Amino acid sequence: MRKQLHEKRQREQPTIPCVRRALAAVCFLLPAAWAGATEEIVIDLGRGLTDALIDFVPPPPGSPDRVSFGREGMRILQASDVKARPTGITGFKSTLAASGDFTVQMDAKIRQLKGPSGGWGHGLLFCIYLDDPQQTVLKLNQVAYPGAATHQTIVEISSRSGSPPFVAAGPNKLDDGKLIIRRRGNEAMFLIQPSPASQVIEVFRHKCPTEDIRTVEVWSTRVDEGNAPTDILVRQVTIEAGGFYTFKKPVLGWITRWQAIIVAHLAVIAAAISYRLWQARRESPA
Repeated sequence: MRKQLHEKRQREQPTIPCVRRALAAVCFLLPAAWAGATEEIVIDLGRGLTDALIDFVPPPPGSPDRVSFGREGMRILQASDVKARPTGITGFKSTLAASGDFTVQMDAKIRQLKGPSGGWGHGLLFCIYLDDPQQTVLKLNQVAYPGAATHQTIVEISSRSGSPPFVAAGPNKLDDGKLIIRRRGNEAMFLIQPSPASQVIEVFRHKCPTEDIRTVEVWSTRVDEGNAPTDILVRQVTIEAGGFYTFKKPVLGWITRWQAIIVAHLAVIAAAISYRLWQARRESPA
């Protein structure tokens, strides 16, 4: 009888290492499922002003400039100077707190942007304001300088430190593509995809603070006099970060689809292990 009992327990013994290996896999996969998790907010300008994250700033009253929202996005038409009619910036900002590493992309098309006849220049400004004590601003702009037939890419990093802003020019310009500002650790990268078929090009990288994003802003600027006609379409702004603190739930919740799939599989594994242990105890003699 003892021999039979010993042989039976030997046959059941592999269950324990198998259970241990499965539990080890569960313990390994659970942190892996959550490590590096990010959240994403998509600001779709095709929805117009229905998105609560958008704080829209229209042209000033009496301005000849026009803004329209359609299926493609937000279209900004800015006119040449009209006597006795004001000019001003047009665009929007999104106030949120995004923590950790981030990638912010603006999908836009510049149909017309020529240099004004005077002033410093005008164009499309893509800005990220950080919540550090110096209020650092990261800008990746498309600017047309006075007399220029077209625009160019300008990187600008400014703060309240009292030192002049850092400015660098890039060799590529946006026609119909994306402007991208990415932060990894304490380094900011400024990238551009000039057109949908082109590669993403790094324009510049520079050290920057690690504090949260305070606002993301998009502006089409004007000068006091000498403005040239401008036609810009902004389709979408996508913000991906380690976490958000907003009054509106992000487009994707805190758990993404792939994480849900992994957790579901782990739940099935845990249930199978529990059932196998219960079955082994039931078959064991008292």
